[in-house]
Amino acid sequence: MKPKDLLALILLGALWGGSFLFIRVGAPVLGPLVLMELRVGVAATVLALYAVARHALRSGSLQDGKRSSIERRYR
Repeated sequence: MKPKDLLALILLGALWGGSFLFIRVGAPVLGPLVLMELRVGVAATVLALYAVARHALRSGSLQDGKRSSIERRYR
């Protein structure tokens, strides 16, 4: 396994575990419905920003210097 893959796996585990902790702490305070809405809203925002960034990279609308550094980071 490459170090990059191992780091991604550890990050995924931390996010997954953090989600359970967030639910455990947040549900009694906010209630399950509000907590679910917040989680879905945050996830939708992050995915929308990611989609916009990917589209900008593919269409070439970013400057060449920025595009190459972003592409190197996520490939």
